[in-house]
Amino acid sequence: MAHQKSITSVLDYIENHLEDDLSLNTLAAVGNYSPFHFHRLFKDSTGQTVNNYVTRKRIEHAAAILLRHPEISVSALSLHYHFSSNASFTRAFKKFYGL
Repeated sequence: MAHQKSITSVLDYIENHLEDDLSLNTLAAVGNYSPFHFHRLFKDSTGQTVNNYVTRKRIEHAAAILLRHPEISVSALSLHYHFSSNASFTRAFKKFYGL
């Protein structure tokens, strides 16, 4: 697939910038696409929307941190990974892990 190299570079960017702004516009710019075109290509490539993918990666990283460092508060992690509140972090966590 001709676009796979660009999508792979965006996936690498996401992995290395989970604490940063990862909006559709930002990620489309990283891949050198318009937001509309990028959203379609990303979903075709990964099977997930950009937002779902970024949220899942952030939750996975937060869960790994909680396992290694249980003294870190959920509040601190939710802020660090750009969740709007503890409740939104908890909902996302439950969606991906079922608990």
